[in-house]
Amino acid sequence: RSKQWYQRRVRGDNAIVATMIDQQMGKVNRYAKTLIEDNGYSKKQGFVRYSDSKLKNINTTSVIQEEIKKLLAERLEVVTRELTAHKSQLIKMRDTLIEYKSLTGDECKTVFRGRRLSRRPDEGLPSSD
Repeated sequence: RSKQWYQRRVRGDNAIVATMIDQQMGKVNRYAKTLIEDNGYSKKQGFVRYSDSKLKNINTTSVIQEEIKKLLAERLEVVTRELTAHKSQLIKMRDTLIEYKSLTGDECKTVFRGRRLSRRPDEGLPSSD
């Protein structure tokens, strides 16, 4: 599946979100490439560091690209499963953030536990005392 497919699936027509997805996809791709090329995170290639060696050729580049795709597909599956499993909590968090504008870490935990916050939306964040 293409990056554009994921953008349409996630963003609809929101250009700002599309730009953010673009940036994050670039970071994820670079991270996966680093894992595989620099750290030997590849079952096919083994623990070989390709970034600073003469071992890299057209064949290994192709295998590295396939390993990157495989790694990203596996991670996407995990993330999709987790987001789906916690969809109701994420929707509640979204709605609470829209209402309150910002939350503390403890307030996020409260929302995820399904409890109501102890402050009103117009009160602002509690002090850190």
